[in-house]
Amino acid sequence: MTPALPFRPGGWRTIVADFPWRYGDQHTRLAPDGTSRTAAGGYRTMTAAKIRAFPMRDLAAWRSHLYLWVTDGHLELGLECLRLWHFDYKRTLVWVKRGESGKLAFGGGHYYRTAHELCLFATSGGHKARVRTERTVFESPRGLHSEKPDELFRLAERVSSPPRLELFARDLDGKPAQRPGWTCWGDQVGQVAA
Repeated sequence: MTPALPFRPGGWRTIVADFPWRYGDQHTRLAPDGTSRTAAGGYRTMTAAKIRAFPMRDLAAWRSHLYLWVTDGHLELGLECLRLWHFDYKRTLVWVKRGESGKLAFGGGHYYRTAHELCLFATSGGHKARVRTERTVFESPRGLHSEKPDELFRLAERVSSPPRLELFARDLDGKPAQRPGWTCWGDQVGQVAA
């Protein structure tokens, strides 16, 4: 059961969102295989229509920053959602994924094997950055399926104002999703035993 969305008076000034994108592939580790659960992640996915209709504007402060994780296959949908939610796209942040050996990760893909992930950075109400010294590319080890790097949250803390919200957070491998200074929301927060 999905918990109620964490609305707050005045809204959230910083939101990091990792939507459970649905893939049309069949029988791959990223595919829902005709169900609402992915093979590797074990979480419910959302249709494009439900993602478009997500009440992001009701959660975000008028002056706010949004960090929207997207896969290459969902880049156009991510940009469309930013417009629908009345955010202005500013930059793409690129997470270069490293494996345990330190080499570039060898991920999925039909034409090229993915070694990166994209995070669209957008603003609302002309909200300014706290600092202007951060780069658009960062390297971090690849974790479990769908696990996002702590480095993105550290970047967001340096650049973007509180209060901060993580949408579609998940406990992973006994590691709780909660992080200091953030409210973490998702239907898999607090459900994995340590």
